[in-house]
Amino acid sequence: MNKNFLLGVCFLLFTTNKKLRLFTVEEQKEKPKLFKEKGMISPPFETFESRDENAKGTIIRLIEEEIGFSVSQVEIYAVATEKFNLIPGNDNIFTTYAVGILNGDPNQERHPKDTDIVFSGWKTIDELFLCKVRIETRPIIDHFIKNYLPGILNKFSVTA
Repeated sequence: MNKNFLLGVCFLLFTTNKKLRLFTVEEQKEKPKLFKEKGMISPPFETFESRDENAKGTIIRLIEEEIGFSVSQVEIYAVATEKFNLIPGNDNIFTTYAVGILNGDPNQERHPKDTDIVFSGWKTIDELFLCKVRIETRPIIDHFIKNYLPGILNKFSVTA
């Protein structure tokens, strides 16, 4: 990606115990330029770095740093090819996302390295939107619902 652009990568990690639940985090630091406030709830986001090579590489690093599960326990179901410009007044910041499924116990011990966020629970999409969310969250979730949700529901025989 052009060095003049910043790419944020969101990871929608689901567990599929009868009902689809999303891994969520709570922001611990403010970043006003990104419209990020302390206390906001969202799926985890990570900034693409050149060492990642691509968005999937960023997701692998995100799983280790922000989620704290073993990468071997996570199935990366899809990586969106779309890049969204979702931060008002910042034409050089784009966001994309990937979708994954946890193949393991969602309540197992995790060892995240990032201290900018804390685990906020496994939430349904409806429960997530009862919270104050990051500005990028709704457009990404809307895109996910339209493009990937039916496949996830069929593959894992769960309800939203």
